[in-house]
Amino acid sequence: MKNIEPVELSESLPLLEIDTGIQWLEKEDSPFGISGVDCFKFTQSMRSVTSDENIMAKFLTLRSYNGKDLKGKLPNDFISVDTSLKYPYLGEVRDGILVKARQMENKWDIYLFDKRIYFCRSWTGELAFVVDFNFDGETVSISKIYAWADSLKDDEGYIVSQVDYLIKHYLHGKIVPHPIPQKFPLDLEQIALLSQSNYGMDCCFATYEDTVNYKRSEHGLSDR
Repeated sequence: MKNIEPVELSESLPLLEIDTGIQWLEKEDSPFGISGVDCFKFTQSMRSVTSDENIMAKFLTLRSYNGKDLKGKLPNDFISVDTSLKYPYLGEVRDGILVKARQMENKWDIYLFDKRIYFCRSWTGELAFVVDFNFDGETVSISKIYAWADSLKDDEGYIVSQVDYLIKHYLHGKIVPHPIPQKFPLDLEQIALLSQSNYGMDCCFATYEDTVNYKRSEHGLSDR
């Protein structure tokens, strides 16, 4: 994702010199049964800030935005990615707001209109992803993702993984690992910052491993 948003720190020290809890865990020590970066303490304790009063005003204005004029829109200079994501059908949901950020540490607003889900950044309202879906009574299937042009710097697999995480965490309420771009350097501080920028306090464990096919139940965890 673009523009890593600033994190308010109490001291002018590298993150790893502060007790942020950022650490690499092998699968044997990981709460999720796969290797990755534990950034839970960091994402829960750090605060997103901006010195731009216009951004703050935009965020506050967007708290009352209903998203209706998103209908039929796609991200700017979008790219399209074919996919075959599937999720259990949890029952009928009315068009409108699905998720609304309550504070600046929540990075996403999500809307539903006419069998399309719209994922917008909460600070700016920028439309990042749009997905087409269908359901057959038991399964919701996503066949195509439209992603903003900035996603061109990432491979298609990462785009799919991001959307998958947003659906699992925000729409299904699952606590699962979130993806790291495969080409992103193994720098714990930068991974934590990227995680906080992408998902704010709504993430806890970053991994290079396959998150789309990850199932908690396969690692001895309740499937939630």
